[in-house]
Amino acid sequence: MPNPARKTIASLPAGDAREVRDRRVVSGLIGIFVVGAVALLSITVANASAESRAKAAMGQTFAVVHRRQSEFLSVTGRFATWPELRQQGVTLGARQRVNGSNADASHWFISLRDEESGLICDRIGELMDEDRFERAPVCRGTR
Repeated sequence: MPNPARKTIASLPAGDAREVRDRRVVSGLIGIFVVGAVALLSITVANASAESRAKAAMGQTFAVVHRRQSEFLSVTGRFATWPELRQQGVTLGARQRVNGSNADASHWFISLRDEESGLICDRIGELMDEDRFERAPVCRGTR
């Protein structure tokens, strides 16, 4: 049995029915906006977290490369190319790949890309560097 106290939109006067309909539309639009904002925020947080993990992992790889470059320099008098470092057992992190590299008697350069985040970090080393913190990697996103 219908509740006689409950009114439907059709039973309301025209002005009241329009007001109820407008409230529903506004409430729906606000709901869509809130859901969209939460989705964008969660995507941003996930991307920032992935980039943070990628920078940390690449930082470890750069530290190993710096150490091995110093060792190679002391033996040969020049810096190693990436293929020479790889032959000496230097490996990359699970999601990393070499984007580019170069080496000569006084400089070395390596660019790494993290496949998960799309982050690319470049690191350069010079003959006069005192430690691995002398030059920070330069990173940029590709997404």
